[in-house]
Amino acid sequence: SCPVRAHGSNDGSLRTDAVVIDEQPGDAHPLQVLKSVKAQASDLPVIVLTSSGSSDIATAALELGADDTVLKTGIFRRRLIATLRRVHQRMELTTQQAETKAREERLRQIVEHVPTGIAVIGGDGVVLAMNAAALELFGAGKPRDVVGKDFRHFSAPEFQSALTDFIRRVAKGETASID
Repeated sequence: SCPVRAHGSNDGSLRTDAVVIDEQPGDAHPLQVLKSVKAQASDLPVIVLTSSGSSDIATAALELGADDTVLKTGIFRRRLIATLRRVHQRMELTTQQAETKAREERLRQIVEHVPTGIAVIGGDGVVLAMNAAALELFGAGKPRDVVGKDFRHFSAPEFQSALTDFIRRVAKGETASID
């Protein structure tokens, strides 16, 4: 029995940040322990410690989803610490990426539902993204009618030169406006 979720947690919280399995003979085979842990939490980092004569266990552990194996010879504790440090860094990076993605999603939701028309125009004049309110500015029914097309082509020919200058100035970082 290898419970890896916090007892009584409804949100799936983990009890640990990582699991280290020592292949030293015991009541359970290390690969069975690994299977049990991965079945409960496939995202939980697992490191398997193996002895020098157990290369088959190391290979099988990696095939079953272990993040790493550490050979227990000489100064293996240093290698284990370095491996745990890498696992921790990966976890921090994953957390940061998830937080960034969540912030981007919240921002996207705000932009899509704000009553003001917002369009993102690339330096080459191509519409990259827009919210629903901006559709009216373009006289379009759906974003795909505008996204990927040159912004200047939605204006009268006599204004296209002014729009080109406007885009060039803004792309350089200058403050500009156009009516």
